[in-house]
Amino acid sequence: MGERELQGCIGKNRDFSLIMADIDFFKKVNDRYGHTVGDEVLKVFTARLRHVLKEGTMLARYGGEEFAVALPGVGYNSALKAAWRMKSHVEDSVFLVGDLKIKVTASFGVATDTAHNATLLEIINHADKALYKAKESGRNTVVGFDDHP
Repeated sequence: MGERELQGCIGKNRDFSLIMADIDFFKKVNDRYGHTVGDEVLKVFTARLRHVLKEGTMLARYGGEEFAVALPGVGYNSALKAAWRMKSHVEDSVFLVGDLKIKVTASFGVATDTAHNATLLEIINHADKALYKAKESGRNTVVGFDDHP
């Protein structure tokens, strides 16, 4: 589905942005509360992201506690703003799981294809590189891919 969205953007000469999101220290949640609670935290996290995204935005679990948000037709600066909104909404929320109140933060990486010469896998890799820079710089932040024009 993401590939189709990218090709649609290329055909219409529109930007395509992708945000990778990763829950910070998620292993600690699983270790402290168990995998059942961890699964519920993932569901609440997804709901928090959806809360700030436009209806119909493609949000997919990419692996583990990592998620990808496809933003066809959205430029780099707007994608960064969306990532900052998601980060703030997650950070400012308490995740209620049964009787537990769990604080969660997340890191975000943003990449945009404006020249329409990247494949979906390349955009994902760029966003993933930015995500790892966010994690290396202390987590709970947003980083855009360096090579963006």
